[in-house]
Amino acid sequence: MPESCYFYVDGTLPPEQQRMQPMCLDCHNKLESKVGSYWDGSLGYGPFDFICGVCDKVIHKGSTGTDEET
Repeated sequence: MPESCYFYVDGTLPPEQQRMQPMCLDCHNKLESKVGSYWDGSLGYGPFDFICGVCDKVIHKGSTGTDEET
């Protein structure tokens, strides 16, 4: 079963550097103040890599198709 995660924005960064990023369940559970929106991994992630923005754990490895981006 695919791993679930949370999506959050790091509000400590300057606005031009803020972006939505995933956080693994382990990192989320370690936080005192719970942040982010839950994503049920069984719904899928698409063809992209999802790496925890806190610990760099691979939450989902995207497809490795041979088509190059244009």
